[in-house]
Amino acid sequence: MIGAHLLADVLTPMGIQPFKPLRNDKYTLDIAKAANPIANYALLVAGGVLAGVAFIFGSVLAT
Repeated sequence: MIGAHLLADVLTPMGIQPFKPLRNDKYTLDIAKAANPIANYALLVAGGVLAGVAFIFGSVLAT
């Protein structure tokens, strides 16, 4: 869950600073602003699809 949030944050111009206390390196792909509704809905759909695939794959492996 945290990894997905960090991945989403790295898509924004703000990016992430995972080593902030030690280093000031900033990582960003600068693809879309966080306020972009199209990007937000696309990520929502992608997350739903991936969750569904994970659920089905997990069910198949459990049987």
